[in-house]
Amino acid sequence: MDHAGVAPLMVAVVVVASLSASVAAPVAVDTVNVDPDHPLYVLERLGERIRGANPTDLMMERWTEYKRLVDRGKGLKYKHILDDFVHEMRKVAPGDVEPKMKIVQWMQEQMPGIGLVQLKLCEDVLSKCKEALADVPEVSKMLENEIKALEELEKTSITPEIIENVRSRLTLIREWIDEVRKGYAKRLPAVVSKYFDIDNVFVNVTANIEAEINMERVPTFNFEEELEEFEELLAEVNAMLEGAPAEVPGKRAAERLVAKAVELRDRAVEAYRENVGRKAFGLLQAGEMHLRNAKLILEKANEWEWKSEVRGTWVQWKEKWADLKEELKEGELWEDIKKHWEQYAESVKQLWEEKWYEVLEGTENLASVQEVSENVTLEEILANRSAYVHKRVTVQGRIEKETTIFGRTLYYLVSGGNRILLSGQELSPYVDKEVTVSGEVEISVGYGVGISIEVTAVVEVTH
Repeated sequence: MDHAGVAPLMVAVVVVASLSASVAAPVAVDTVNVDPDHPLYVLERLGERIRGANPTDLMMERWTEYKRLVDRGKGLKYKHILDDFVHEMRKVAPGDVEPKMKIVQWMQEQMPGIGLVQLKLCEDVLSKCKEALADVPEVSKMLENEIKALEELEKTSITPEIIENVRSRLTLIREWIDEVRKGYAKRLPAVVSKYFDIDNVFVNVTANIEAEINMERVPTFNFEEELEEFEELLAEVNAMLEGAPAEVPGKRAAERLVAKAVELRDRAVEAYRENVGRKAFGLLQAGEMHLRNAKLILEKANEWEWKSEVRGTWVQWKEKWADLKEELKEGELWEDIKKHWEQYAESVKQLWEEKWYEVLEGTENLASVQEVSENVTLEEILANRSAYVHKRVTVQGRIEKETTIFGRTLYYLVSGGNRILLSGQELSPYVDKEVTVSGEVEISVGYGVGISIEVTAVVEVTH
């Protein structure tokens, strides 16, 4: 509470001074609404209990308090206030029609505000990461760029129409922050980990709010038709994920959203079987929200990814997906995929691989894997990539390392001005040494469309 709130508080305390001190002081503090970071906040909560505040009012009060804390840069520290908000929201009795309608209306009004709070929390954690890693220029610069982008987004009107775009962007940023945390865990403050706990709360809160809003919005619906639409979108996103570049934040973020969507779908089906139709519809719509966010991330990943080594990969992946989607939609396979994804996933994966082979050499079919070692040069492999994909090779060169912005180390074999990405074994003992490596040539889509060698054996030649 600011200084302007001190005078009303003192007046209130004086006015009730003639009453029992054990009751008067908490009620007085509760009257002027001090915030959780105020020394007298404990009296605020006690006063609420004394006057018998209902769950609806308490839910709204906790959210208002938490928003003010976030505005002052204290949202990460006071996660327990957000937890209290969720607790009070769950206590509202479903049978109380009037309070329920009031809450649903209030929730609809809060959705833009929730998006803004999430933006500010993300800015806060990015700033703390940047401060902790100020001596790592390549990381701090990227964090600074993302902070500026969020600040610009914050200035725009967070309308319901762009909430999904904001939510998807923040989900992707979460994956970036997790990458930073993995590489520099010991150097980051504890509140960075707390951010992930808070984000998980928001994932559940937004899903629950969407479910509540949708339950009130649609008086009648056909669950089977709604489920069919959900399954079609799920099949599409799953098919996209089969070919999406591996080991990049965009794909991981989308996979996390899909997992949440499937969980909500299963809960919806269970509710429908128990004849709780409106709940079933609300849960299914909330799950569909996560699927739309996942699809949006995959479609916009090349615009949002600031890792230069994967931007080109995302662009080419999107072009290949556009072609593959047309093929799937035109054929009989698509209807089967919607109904039996697990059974047909391998078929989709195979189609994706064929698309990537076309990227490499314009060929649709490659020879099967040959388990025969071949002594070749890097120049020969790179000059005729399709001839070596899925074949075992033995090749000489010098191992060099290249560290990404997240502390991950990539190893390359270099010879005669040519170089190829290596994977598989731990290669740090061989850095800057001339070696002979044996392994299988693979398609590499994680760090740019190309190929890599999955190393199975290393023989050191010279220093």
